[in-house]
Amino acid sequence: MELLSACGHGTSGPLSSIDVPVTPDTHMPLLLNMPPPLPFQDFCRRFRADCTGGTDTPSPLRMTGALWRELNQVNDAVNQKVRPGKDSILYGVEDYWPYPIKLRGDCEDYALEKRKILIAQGLPADALLIVTALNDFSIGHAVLAVNTDRGDFILDNLKGEIRHWSQVNYKWLTRQSTYRPYQWVMLQNAPGLLHLKVAAPISDVSADIPWLPKS
Repeated sequence: MELLSACGHGTSGPLSSIDVPVTPDTHMPLLLNMPPPLPFQDFCRRFRADCTGGTDTPSPLRMTGALWRELNQVNDAVNQKVRPGKDSILYGVEDYWPYPIKLRGDCEDYALEKRKILIAQGLPADALLIVTALNDFSIGHAVLAVNTDRGDFILDNLKGEIRHWSQVNYKWLTRQSTYRPYQWVMLQNAPGLLHLKVAAPISDVSADIPWLPKS
């Protein structure tokens, strides 16, 4: 699935209070493990250190005022710093996942850059998850989800404000696993994906990466 054609540029609005109640459905509903998107597999071959490791005991971040401000600051900074650019123009291919080159990129480039910065600032990688979706125009898109005790919050280059995933009118497709950065999961009711062969139940998390050649 092509993810770049719809990626645009947005700027964040003012910091807002968190008013999402803690309920059983505050986190994205997961279905089954599945292989990562092919462009992400290619990304992992180029940035191996960013795709290895993981944890057997992932834990959501505790949402605090300080964390909320940090997320907004990074979301604003990347959205304003990186300018939109299509992979077909920048790299000569339709779907290529890099960190932004010369401060240009598309949706997954924004998401990867935000994830890298937040990890460098000390946040755990297992709480910072790339998500694929169909956007408001039913075109492939990618964002960063932050897994917290108040639910999953979306950092998006198309929408300024950080929002709870349930408040974003996207059709959610797949997401990185909280256990391993190279493992992905299918989200419940993902349109058009149920025909794909899944890898394993979510509880079965392997430490092997069969598609990533050994160094």
